Amino acid sequence: AASKDDFLQKPGELASARNKITSLILTILNDITPFEKDENEILEKVIAYMQENLNSDLSIERLSNIALLNRTYFCELFTKKFNMSPHKYVNELKMLKGKMLLRANYKIAEIAEETGFSDAKIFSRAFKNHTGYSPQEYKRIDAKFE
Repeated sequence: AASKDDFLQKPGELASARNKITSLILTILNDITPFEKDENEILEKVIAYMQENLNSDLSIERLSNIALLNRTYFCELFTKKFNMSPHKYVNELKMLKGKMLLRANYKIAEIAEETGFSDAKIFSRAFKNHTGYSPQEYKRIDAKFE
């Protein structure tokens, strides 16, 4: 017999429920407890988290929860400060790390894992869309300029 909590046992649903509850609580707290926040300090904390956790959940919900800001305000603040969305910034970081790992002779599958892509093909496609070169082509071209 299925219990009323079975819906939280499906993969990802518990994490999703936690994110929604956390986001709701933070929105309520922000609405009822006005306090000054140093926006640069908040964004530095988020950027540090992004850099340290490129291979994990970097959804807008997760990042706005780390910033202790509601999702909309976080996106507006981030985009205003960096002239790009949080999603695009994460992608830029992933591609930068991918380039560094290519130079260090990591295998494509290892780079995909380190940068949060589910497999080497998806990383390679994203890398080519970003740079115009496949990882192998990029590595060959980059080696010529060393």
